[in-house]
Amino acid sequence: MSLPSLAMAAAPPMLSRTSTACGAVSIRLGRRLKFRGRRGDAGYPLLSETFVSMVALPVPNAELSPFAEGYEELLACGFHPIPVLPRDKAPGERSNGRWRALTAWPQFKDRAPTVFEITAWKSWAEANIGVVVGTAIGPHKLLVVDIDSHDPDEVNEIRSAIPASPMVKTGAKGASLFFRAPVTLTSKGYNIKGKRVVDLLASGRQTVMPPSVHPHGPTYRWLAGPVPAHELPLFDETCLERLEDTLAHLGWGGDVAEQARVSRKPMDRHDDDPSVWQEVNEAAMSNMGAWVPALDLYGCRPVQRGGYEAVATWRPSGSGERLEKRKRNLKIFPDGIRDFGADVGYSPLDLVCAANNWALDDAFRWLKDRLEFNEEPVFVVAESTLPPPPAPRMEPVNEKSSGAFPKHLLQVPGLVGEIADFITSTANRPQPLLSLGSALAIVGTAGGKVYGGPTYSSLPLYILALAESGTGKEHVLSSCTSILNRALGEDYVGPGSFMSFSSVIRVLQRSRPTLCPMDEFGSFLKRIKNPKAGGFETAITGALRSAWGINFGSMPTPEWAQTRSTLLHSPCMSIYGASTPEDFYESLESEDIGNGFLNRFLILPSEESPDEEDDHPPFIVPASILDGLMAVQAAGPALAVATMNNRQADGPLIQAQWADDGAKQIYRDLSKNIKRRENRVWYARTAEMAVRLATIVAIGIDPAKPIITQSIMTWARDLAEWSGDRLVRDARRHMARGDFETTLKKTAAFMREKGRATIGDINRRLEGIPTRMVEDIIRKLLESDQIDELAKIEGRRGRPTRVFDWVGD
Repeated sequence: MSLPSLAMAAAPPMLSRTSTACGAVSIRLGRRLKFRGRRGDAGYPLLSETFVSMVALPVPNAELSPFAEGYEELLACGFHPIPVLPRDKAPGERSNGRWRALTAWPQFKDRAPTVFEITAWKSWAEANIGVVVGTAIGPHKLLVVDIDSHDPDEVNEIRSAIPASPMVKTGAKGASLFFRAPVTLTSKGYNIKGKRVVDLLASGRQTVMPPSVHPHGPTYRWLAGPVPAHELPLFDETCLERLEDTLAHLGWGGDVAEQARVSRKPMDRHDDDPSVWQEVNEAAMSNMGAWVPALDLYGCRPVQRGGYEAVATWRPSGSGERLEKRKRNLKIFPDGIRDFGADVGYSPLDLVCAANNWALDDAFRWLKDRLEFNEEPVFVVAESTLPPPPAPRMEPVNEKSSGAFPKHLLQVPGLVGEIADFITSTANRPQPLLSLGSALAIVGTAGGKVYGGPTYSSLPLYILALAESGTGKEHVLSSCTSILNRALGEDYVGPGSFMSFSSVIRVLQRSRPTLCPMDEFGSFLKRIKNPKAGGFETAITGALRSAWGINFGSMPTPEWAQTRSTLLHSPCMSIYGASTPEDFYESLESEDIGNGFLNRFLILPSEESPDEEDDHPPFIVPASILDGLMAVQAAGPALAVATMNNRQADGPLIQAQWADDGAKQIYRDLSKNIKRRENRVWYARTAEMAVRLATIVAIGIDPAKPIITQSIMTWARDLAEWSGDRLVRDARRHMARGDFETTLKKTAAFMREKGRATIGDINRRLEGIPTRMVEDIIRKLLESDQIDELAKIEGRRGRPTRVFDWVGD
């Protein structure tokens, strides 16, 4: 008998099927490599690990994350899976190569994730997997009874009080049982002797699923199931009463926790905290001067023992006093934070949330920036105390840069993705990231002057492909011209360079949207920014800044001796520039940050050096791409476009719409978070850039009715933020050395003119300059006896501020 036949003969009848009740493969190879049927069903013995290793079965992908291993079966059973931080319990997402909290996960209570979202999530190395609780199951909803106890007798007594479930999981302790429940049941928690013993998880909660890795090391595993959601037993009010009677017998006093987040002692670790929150809290407690003054608390002042005291303005006065008469009952010390007026303790993150009325994720970002964690990953996965697994799930990282491009962002649906794949497949030296930029510029140009985003933004993009010479950027650049010319005609292709300001104006005056493919873009910038350049050259950057932000408004041209000023309505010119990183960054100056020239660019740096490929297909643009671009262009009739150019329209002819409030909220959160960034001037156009990118992708999916879904907006946000992060990091790295002396002279001139200035005055004058450089410049001026630092004075809301006097020549 052959080995495969032997395996089927030895296995119970269930194993001869090709799928389980949920539609997933029934012969499963997990971490322990064994056959199984539904756990907990009698009569389905497990085959030994040794025996299975003898059978000629496919070997699973050792690189698969817990999410990639588990999502398919859960989806087939009717559940809504979401990604969870590695070795943690909190929903998480990867953005710009970093882990951070996934704040928008509650949306998946009302909808299953899309194919686009799943494709991205399953590519994230080490991602744990969770399921959103409270999802609809016919007239009922999903409910989980989570028994959190190390005492097996206690666990068994609680389980005996509730219905048996065919779907049970466990992690480090206890068990979680899955049920259907009436929609009226809510999340509740039950404490016995001060410890949480049972949680009812309903709407607004999620639970971590097998085969995720627990924060303390063990892998979540199934004790029974999973089964289709509609097969789960009902847990109703009668079951709840029986459970509460049993808990009362075990010592429950009758108090119910409604699952609100409870303030904890600052240094307490809690199982529900992502490990990095604890890490940031601990760092904040040991470095209070870095963040407490920046909170701008009312009446905040330093006190002995390295602490602070202030007024907790987010709660009313217990004695009814007016604000200016209230006592400083909020005490902030390295060994604890407490509001003695309300007898409430805070962690640093709790305090930032309360003081600003922020969500926890916003507070984390703010506190991280103040503690100068900017160069660290947003979420640092806690190290396990157990030996590492034999095949760690780590995606390859480019060692040249910690800001390696997240590969899942290359997976773009619709026409944009099709064009990007075509450019990559026909290249001698494939550059997928640069191809994606080219595809965005091409589709955006085809839809220019006609389409607009839901925020009334237009579609011009300034995209800059940065790569070393001889690595393939030339093919991508020439593809812009070839594809647009073949699909729509040469009128859509602009010049490869600008010799003067007037040449920019002539391109903007064209009736058609235009894409300018510009090679050696860094050299072009050096030329127009050279101190010896003429006025008509140096004015080019001003024209480019103005044209990018006009959207569907009007831009007046200059008036010359022989030429009257005219209005350009809805100018639409995109740039796809290519340069080496050195040429580009050497052309920049600090004023390019402050005046907004840099933040209008989508920077796409590629550090790949692909080998030359000779067997690529010829560059013959597929009919599907030509037809797709013509469909986008044809959505705006020639007469309508002409009307727009003659100032008879003040908005897009076709406006992309938000698919739902969730998509719109992603944009709002991005805009809000940018305003809180320490380096916000670098990111000032990131939100608008993201909307343009999302609109272009939506147009490529459905030109007649472009809809921006949450998954599209998430992709656009991540791409725009990654570009901004790389711009900040790389610009600082390249510009710091040459810019220091220039900025030092500028600061000295400012102080000489002003005479006396606060640190806030100097920061505003040097907006966009890294904080460390500002401090180095102040130190240099102090050491050279050009300025004196005075005693601190009380500034706004009692906050002490530094003051400097000019004493130089």
